[in-house]
Formats: sequence, C-alpha cells, structure tokens
Amino acid sequence: MRSPKHGRTVTILLLLTATVACGGKPAGSASSGSAAGAAGSVCALPPGDSAYAVAARQYVTGILPTPRRFLTAYGTDSALPPAVFAGIQGKGPTYMYAGDSSARTKLLQKLDSVGPWPTLLVTWRGMEQPDSTTAIIRMGGHYLGGEFHGKPAPKRAMRFVYDTAGWSFARTDEEGTT
Repeated sequence: MRSPKHGRTVTILLLLTATVACGGKPAGSASSGSAAGAAGSVCALPPGDSAYAVAARQYVTGILPTPRRFLTAYGTDSALPPAVFAGIQGKGPTYMYAGDSSARTKLLQKLDSVGPWPTLLVTWRGMEQPDSTTAIIRMGGHYLGGEFHGKPAPKRAMRFVYDTAGWSFARTDEEGTT
C-alpha cells in the first residue's frame, strides 16, 4: 500500500505539470476576474473538426441571396480546410473551383446550364485563438455565375467558447463584405 506522502507527491507533480502546460496557471484556476477561469478550463486544445463544420454551417446561415450551390478554391490560401468543406457540403452541392481559368469557365457554364441557383465561392480567412477559451473562425466569399456574379458575400467571424463541455458555438459577427 502507498503511503499518504506518496499520494501528495503525485498530486503536486500533476499540478506542476498542468501549471507548465497551461501557461503558468494551474488547470481550473482563475486569474483575477477571469470568466475563463470561472468556466473551469484554462488548458483547452484548439477547436476540432466538429467546430469547423459548425462554423461552415453558421457562415452560410442567413446569407442573401441564399446560396444553393457552393464552390471552394483549391490550391490557394483561401481553400477550405477539409472539416469546413464537409460542413459546407451539408448545406448543398459543393464543387471544387479550379485554378485554371479554362476549367473555371467550363464549371460555371455547366452550373448555369442546370439552373439559375445562386452559387457561392466560400473562402477561408483563418482561425485564431486569442486565449485558451475563445476561438474565432473567419470566412468570406462571393457569388459566381448567374445573375449574382461578382456580388460579395459577408465576411463573418464565428466565435466559439470552451468550457467543461468542450468547444461550443457562441455567435456570428459580421465583419463587412469580401
């Protein structure tokens, strides 16, 4: 059987490990007046695929005209991460938008030929984590083909908060147009 002293040693080592890993504060501790500490989680991992998929769905919610088809550019810095792309696919048909101008023209002609539905090219604008309990995922875009060709879509920041239940969507902020 272990001695009580051994148990205290293990506890102290675990607290020290959490202190170093979480930037100098023991996990679950609150800095003075910090809502983040009050939530009980100082040491959050970055948002995972589920948050990225939620951000994609939240981005397109309420955009006018309502997009019925979606494009993502690939091979560029505005290409959607796979989890965001998967989230957009849940909102409607999604196509890869080629870097080659000839392929882009063919795709837009094909989409226009099968229906006049608004098509939105969704662009990735990045993810930032200003602190351990807040993450902001940004997207923008513009319409291609049809009557809305060239119309900018709003730039939006989807905000997530981390608490004892993990990452959850908090709100969407408009940041202008693309």
